[in-house]
Amino acid sequence: MGFLLDLIVFAVSTVEAKAKAVRRGIARLVIACALLAAALIFLIVGLGFLLWGLYGALAAGTSPIAAAFITGAIVLLVAAVLALTAKVLTR
Repeated sequence: MGFLLDLIVFAVSTVEAKAKAVRRGIARLVIACALLAAALIFLIVGLGFLLWGLYGALAAGTSPIAAAFITGAIVLLVAAVLALTAKVLTR
């Protein structure tokens, strides 16, 4: 009977230790996701400023409509290259 009791205590302590490890892992994953989301927000803001600067530089030498067209075309070209790269990588 003592062996069975020892086996149950061992199983419960092992499950408890694994549960703590899973909780720590989940907490680290949540923190990593939050940091990734913050990085993505900063990336989008930075890209916006970069595009704004490109538009301003082009608008100084051309008309504002032409500057917007050129900036938009560059952004669409980059998006197309990224989408095609993702498509090739997922084959």
